Amino acid sequence: MKITGLLIPDVEALFEIILKEIDKEGESFQNFSEKEQSTIIEAFDEKIIEYFKDKTSDSFEMFLEMTSQNQMMIESLNKETFKYFYDYLKLSHDLYHSLRKSLTGIKSSESDNIIISYYGYLVRISDQVFVMLLNGYPDGGMRLWRSLYEHAVINLLFIEEKNNDVLFERFIAYEHKARARKIESYNKNFEKLKFPALDQDIEDSSKSLGDNLKTKYGNNFLDFSKEYAWASILYEDGKANFRKIEESVNLEKLRPFYISASSYIHPTFESLFDFLEHGNVVNLAKITSQTTDKQSFSDPLQLTLFTLHEVNMQLLNLYCIDHEVEINVKLFKRIFEMMQKHLV
Repeated sequence: MKITGLLIPDVEALFEIILKEIDKEGESFQNFSEKEQSTIIEAFDEKIIEYFKDKTSDSFEMFLEMTSQNQMMIESLNKETFKYFYDYLKLSHDLYHSLRKSLTGIKSSESDNIIISYYGYLVRISDQVFVMLLNGYPDGGMRLWRSLYEHAVINLLFIEEKNNDVLFERFIAYEHKARARKIESYNKNFEKLKFPALDQDIEDSSKSLGDNLKTKYGNNFLDFSKEYAWASILYEDGKANFRKIEESVNLEKLRPFYISASSYIHPTFESLFDFLEHGNVVNLAKITSQTTDKQSFSDPLQLTLFTLHEVNMQLLNLYCIDHEVEINVKLFKRIFEMMQKHLV
């Protein structure tokens, strides 16, 4: 299938303008040889760009205006739900800033630094989910929730193991695996990318650090196929994976949603399910349109707050003064319940 005007609808008019300037008026551009066509297009590179810019000069402003209008419409259709979602995020921001302030001017433990930093990252991802939903992209919200969930599971483990200094030491050291993986990948592909080779001292330094870590933690510690080797000391069989960690922090009940959200990440036919109509017919126009259907916001909204809520409850029990725990827990719970009420 070959389609004319695929990118520039009035491309023939553009060809006429170009051919007129080289005294070929009345001739057909397609009758020129491939080499001649390339020479002509290269010679009129700037004119082609200007032609495109003239035709699309107002499109960016129109996009901004349309986006603003869509946000207002989506917000009005989900006003109460979004309001409580925002209120919950605001409370989470307040909790994070209080925790962050507590670290100011003191020599804090490695575990506190990581737990609080990770929590700030969870709040950041939750904000991004909200932005996606405000712009009519619940599928984008689900992609972000999946990342939120993975980070929340790990942070819950950190909270549970707060006094396990060796675990946090291993977690920090494990960062070297990602660095070594990047170096290996770069070395395999830099010539194809026409990039310079890495300095030898970078490779030597990485190898030296890797050898030291293997000596300290074992040869399997930096195995590229083992994603959670830093947590292997927590399990009798010496093997760690995400599912084990998920079960140890009692979040396995969300695994069905985690698996379902994979369709928004990995390329399968299920990726198109949101756009199917009449069986397996894909509504092509729907794919690039913003969503306003209230029901489609339900999963990313509830899953984001439920996941964040699980972490918030544990953080309050860990860091809050005893006689203030109940009132803070109650505040988070009531806002969460109000949001769920308006989803029905």
